[in-house]
Amino acid sequence: MSANSPTVPEYTSYRTIDRGTFNEYRYRLTEQFFALREHYRVRNELNVSVLRQMLETANNGYSYLPDNLLNQNALRELAIEVRRGIENPRNEFIYNDILQALANYIEQIDIKQIEGSIEAIPLNGNAPLITTLRVNAQDPTGTQINPANIRWWMNV
Repeated sequence: MSANSPTVPEYTSYRTIDRGTFNEYRYRLTEQFFALREHYRVRNELNVSVLRQMLETANNGYSYLPDNLLNQNALRELAIEVRRGIENPRNEFIYNDILQALANYIEQIDIKQIEGSIEAIPLNGNAPLITTLRVNAQDPTGTQINPANIRWWMNV
């Protein structure tokens, strides 16, 4: 959320590949942050409706994260600050605390990268060639990958 950041986080644009992942919720939270910031700058108070949306979005997005203490704590800290903002919408210190907790939640969350490979059988033959594609994916957390969560995009 830093204005001086040299790289643009990938959750500042919504991509098809983000649907159904934590990045979808990062994007939504970023949109809600911009709405909250605009309201605060114009009216000098927090928009309670946006805060409630942020809390709901953060809770829904958590289901796409590994359930560990680091992630639980990031969600708890954000929830605490948002609830404080709902109770005291004119407090600048709480506004800043919300921004910090939100940045921690969307930027410091613990997500392990899934690695995988694709196998094509057969690799060559006469036209029309019928090929079977298989994916071998490993989640470093040990979570079983549901085959329904594997998406294929082909550019032929």
